Amino acid sequence: MAPVDMDGSVYVEDSFIGTLEGFELKEADFPDDSKEIRAAADRILAQKIADRVDELAAAEDGELSLILGDPMTRSTINWRGIVVARVVRGQTILTPKAVVIPTPLLQHDSLARVQSRVDRWLENHIGEILSPLFALQEAVNGALGADGQVMIDGMARGIAFQMVEKLGAIPRRQIARDFRSVTSQGRFQMKQLGIWLGAASLYIPSLLKPAPAQLRLFLWALFTGQDRLPEKPVAGLCTIAIDPKAPRPFYEVCGYRVVGRNDSICSNGWPMPRARFP
Repeated sequence: MAPVDMDGSVYVEDSFIGTLEGFELKEADFPDDSKEIRAAADRILAQKIADRVDELAAAEDGELSLILGDPMTRSTINWRGIVVARVVRGQTILTPKAVVIPTPLLQHDSLARVQSRVDRWLENHIGEILSPLFALQEAVNGALGADGQVMIDGMARGIAFQMVEKLGAIPRRQIARDFRSVTSQGRFQMKQLGIWLGAASLYIPSLLKPAPAQLRLFLWALFTGQDRLPEKPVAGLCTIAIDPKAPRPFYEVCGYRVVGRNDSICSNGWPMPRARFP
């Protein structure tokens, strides 16, 4: 039984059979009247696929990556540079689904094991990068603090719920009336959960950093089916010109809020004065 080369080339009795890329055999080419060679190749490939499934199941999270597509709705999860799953819309904006791409070699129990590993990775990846947002979601869902009391309640909880739905930022104008009813205790609870009051928005500053901002944009684009988006604003700019054809939520999930004239926007809380909850 011949080995599989480092580059994935599969040989049987010095005959090139094809190239194993991830869990798929590419360029399969069996000689005529090659039942024995095909049977030998099947045994080789079955063992190699089993080994790779074991390796992926035991892989560290850092070995997998989310590769944003163009458009973002065609993004994938890769392992060792090979696409193993597509990312599709889930039931909520924070719960996209991974769909492992089956191949003739990856079926049944092996497919289920790969799917399970990729599911865990995607959940962990989103949860780690957007951890402040998930902490806010847990508080909204009734999580208790160290003192055994709910972490947020009343009108503050309602506003926080809306912020989770909006991926961590909401225009002040949308919650202005409700915010006036938030008690001093509610404002303190919001402050403890990392919410800032900016000139244009309520927002969580840590979610405006490049990695969470990029992920928030991806989740929004995927959930709303946005196939055509303008170029993402360069990180660090306080004001930018907008594309009048672009959907306004695009800029909001990028950390900007349209203010004043329709041809310019400012980042949440900047350059106008911002204030944290007292």
